[in-house]
Amino acid sequence: MQLEVFFTLGGDGQIAANFARIIDLYLLEIPVFVKGRLPAGPGAIGFFAGPDFLVILSKDIYTTIGDYQRTNRPGFLPNAMNAFQFGVVFGFDYAIPLGPGELIFDIRSLQCLTDIHPAGHMVHNDIKQNSVTLMVGYGFALTKRAR
Repeated sequence: MQLEVFFTLGGDGQIAANFARIIDLYLLEIPVFVKGRLPAGPGAIGFFAGPDFLVILSKDIYTTIGDYQRTNRPGFLPNAMNAFQFGVVFGFDYAIPLGPGELIFDIRSLQCLTDIHPAGHMVHNDIKQNSVTLMVGYGFALTKRAR
């Protein structure tokens, strides 16, 4: 089992001839994985899946209609958004031993099961935080692993 904690930036946007709306979401993402590994070359291929918990820490909304611009319009999406999300994440990684840890290349897909914003409040469809992420990172164990 593996626990991770990320600070991520997500969001959405709509652009038309005389109208633009950009929504930036600042999220704390906490996936919990069941993970498997197979040796491959100098490193190991890993596969993982599990639940993902997301918390909206803050949100910014930028709206432009013609020459009119406004940020964080009160009563629009900020008050109607769900602060907590739940989803399922799965993916693959390749880890190469480097020093006391590993250099990791990762691809994962997040499929949220809950809505960020339900349909109805000035929005025609439910909005979900779904994504595909490519990552490069360095990982190390907090405890000594048995070999």
